[in-house]
Amino acid sequence: MLCAFLPVFLFLSSCGCPCRQWELSTIHTACPQMTYAKAVLPALNTFNGLQGELLLIGTKLQLYLNALSLQIPYLPNDEMHAGVTIAIEDQEYYFIADRFEGGQKVLLSDDALQIIINALLEGYFIDISIGRYETTLSPDNFACVYYKMT
Repeated sequence: MLCAFLPVFLFLSSCGCPCRQWELSTIHTACPQMTYAKAVLPALNTFNGLQGELLLIGTKLQLYLNALSLQIPYLPNDEMHAGVTIAIEDQEYYFIADRFEGGQKVLLSDDALQIIINALLEGYFIDISIGRYETTLSPDNFACVYYKMT
């Protein structure tokens, strides 16, 4: 009898949308400078989505955006940097981000990081675009993950 319900259960459980929240992983050491925490928000899609990666090593907090397919476009005549547009409600900001070798990862500036963290802690969704890549950073579960990290 159980075998008859198993296919139905597996089908129904596979139809649900995956929960897109910040996921936290940590490594604690005896040396505080080597303590590591990473919060990741998965990309909405692998074609033109961006993955958010908040990284804390010791006391240094950094926010990376990762493209999962082609390279992130660089600024004209400057392969080491990319232009990043951040929109929060009716406010729009433009920042220059460091672009890593390989072109699929950028590091946001400290100013951009502070704006993003403050907005997420206040419960705002944040739209970010870099060329054809885009994502929406969700405040869902962010405060809980952020305070566990810091």
